[in-house]
Amino acid sequence: MPLPTKGKTQRVLKKPPAGNGKFSAPTKEAVVSPAVINMTDDDVSDSADDDPPVPSPQCSSTSSSVANVKRKRLGGPKRASAVWQHYTEDVEIGSRTCQYCLHEVKPAGNTGNTVAHLRNHHPQAYGKYEEQEKCRKDVKKSKQQESSVTMIQPKLSFESSHPYEEGSFKYRAVLRERALWCLRTTATPTLCANPATQRVFMKHDPRSPAFGRKAVNTEMDKVYKQLLTNMKFVLRRARKISLSADIWTKRGMTESKLGMTARLYDPHSKVMRRMTLACRTFPPPHTAARLFKLTMDILAEWDIAPSKISAIVTDNGSNMVAAFKAFVDSNGSDSHNESDEDEEGVTVTSDDTEEANVVEEVDEYMQFEEQCDREFDGRIKRHSCTIHRLQTAVRVFEKDETLKPIIRKARVIVKTFRMSTVATGELIKATNLTLIADVSTRWNSTLLFLKRLDLVQDSVKEIMARHLKIPGLTPGEWVIIRYIIKLLDKFNTVTDKLSADKEATIHRVHFYINGLVRHLECIRDALSKLDFSSFHLDNPFDQVILAMESELSRVLGYVINERDPKFDAVYIASTFLHKKLRLTLPHRVASLASRWLALKSSDWYEQNIPDILPEPADPNVTSKFNTDDDLDFFVAASLEVAPHNSPFDLEIQTYISLPASTEDNTDDNPELFWIQNAGKFPLLSRVALDILAIPAGSSAPERVFSIGSAATMGKGNRLAGHNLERKILSLRNTEYLSDLDD
Repeated sequence: MPLPTKGKTQRVLKKPPAGNGKFSAPTKEAVVSPAVINMTDDDVSDSADDDPPVPSPQCSSTSSSVANVKRKRLGGPKRASAVWQHYTEDVEIGSRTCQYCLHEVKPAGNTGNTVAHLRNHHPQAYGKYEEQEKCRKDVKKSKQQESSVTMIQPKLSFESSHPYEEGSFKYRAVLRERALWCLRTTATPTLCANPATQRVFMKHDPRSPAFGRKAVNTEMDKVYKQLLTNMKFVLRRARKISLSADIWTKRGMTESKLGMTARLYDPHSKVMRRMTLACRTFPPPHTAARLFKLTMDILAEWDIAPSKISAIVTDNGSNMVAAFKAFVDSNGSDSHNESDEDEEGVTVTSDDTEEANVVEEVDEYMQFEEQCDREFDGRIKRHSCTIHRLQTAVRVFEKDETLKPIIRKARVIVKTFRMSTVATGELIKATNLTLIADVSTRWNSTLLFLKRLDLVQDSVKEIMARHLKIPGLTPGEWVIIRYIIKLLDKFNTVTDKLSADKEATIHRVHFYINGLVRHLECIRDALSKLDFSSFHLDNPFDQVILAMESELSRVLGYVINERDPKFDAVYIASTFLHKKLRLTLPHRVASLASRWLALKSSDWYEQNIPDILPEPADPNVTSKFNTDDDLDFFVAASLEVAPHNSPFDLEIQTYISLPASTEDNTDDNPELFWIQNAGKFPLLSRVALDILAIPAGSSAPERVFSIGSAATMGKGNRLAGHNLERKILSLRNTEYLSDLDD
């Protein structure tokens, strides 16, 4: 007879009255015990290192006995943790006191509150604690690796009795495949060690070992280190490296990350390469100085000399946080029980709030740009994200008072439709489409919801007349909406083209910005021929187009106007390197571009550039380090006495003399041309490929953050720090994992 469990009342099953027929007392043979899982030594938690040994249970119900023993363990601090070195213990009352502020804590078996206290109130002590904790874990990890104990999870009932021998080639190959599976997908070590997943593995390979979570995680670290080694090897081969950086805030505003990506030409394999270098925690405040310091720390970790950086494209993180707050506020004010009148009032209020957010967002962005110009001045060549600067010009459209009532009216129609299941159902039945909601955090949201509304306007009018009692749009207002779509659609197309990640984009900037200027002129000419008086309306676009032209010239004038004080010649030089687009440059601008390329080639490849960066420049003094891309500098340099018909100049002349082919297209990737003709233009192709590797915007880090957002949703919301960066870098750099299969 088994012994009764200590601390529990034994349950006695009573026999029911005779003749019941529904229940019979269980016999000794009929009792079926649950499956027993034999635990190994490695499955004991780390917190049990300092606990007293527990005698093995003497009964068959092993799991319940272990659980009871665990409940009896006395609460107390994890003495192995380094956090207790910053606290003084009082044995009599069983508490501990902070050595810096006499804050008293009562340990209850965990160190969460004590660590949080150091982090929030004593940052220096917290930094010291992190170093001590890292050293302690490294020592513990090295001991575990030296140990011969097998890191296999608890024995499963369906596990093979003859698994692959530990340490054998097949054993290591299977473990490597599990680690690669977790690194290449969104799978986790916990999922890999799940019994259901192990059963699937056993179906494919009956001798497959049942690896535990710790074994998979340890192997993932080994593979990750090899991945970083492979990436560093490629980075060392590159002549120049271009970077792009952006800031992302996790869901719930719990953590901010700095994402950094790289594009480069690999002369060994003769291909353009891209890689993700970091997704690093970036605590506020997000100032330009902190951004520069963290950037230099990341470069030091990758052994990248500052002289190898051709340029870095940065973006402001404060506008993202502001947009996220606006998104939360807009969702919080949304209610499905509002009447139509209340809904319209709420919409008006949210528009006013959105206008204030737009003005504040643009001001913050431009202030951050000025800070970055001062911080990076003369140290690393920095380019502002063209896409985000373009959006500041589009934001002017949303502040126009003449168009606001019409857009607000359209928003009410869309919102009312989406709240009505009857109206939405009939719209789907008639058109197989639904109306798109307007989201304030997405700049092209106004364009998207107006395009869909204009597409299904006939069905919307019919359904509104039958079911919805809200004012509709007049014929003149529908005409204005069509011209709003025409006005914004070109900006949306340019944004999509400049967001490409797998091909060159910087050569398109000069061509597209000039195209946007001409686009605004065409819209103005078309509107001047339209008779708005027939709709009893005035032309509402005159002031809007003037404001957009002015803002476009202010934020992107350095791209198209060579007389702008901040003119950057890299954009005309990259356009010159495109076989088709170079024909769009005037002769004077093309000559300036060719001369700038000659100076840049001499600066990058013929001079010894020190790896020690200069100090940040005084904002009141013109820096001599930041003038190499300005017009006055390379025009004056071109007038200096220099040998004519140099090898580089001869290649420039040969390139200019190439005839235009009918097969050439403005959408062609110029990188392919220079890779294929590297033998014909050895000097020009070298600088061309390094310049074309510079991205036009920071869209690559945005894609990194999309992976991070997906990885931290649901049960992965606590994924952070090293594990999150390991997951993102492995998913984004899978091409460098290919040779790890063997």
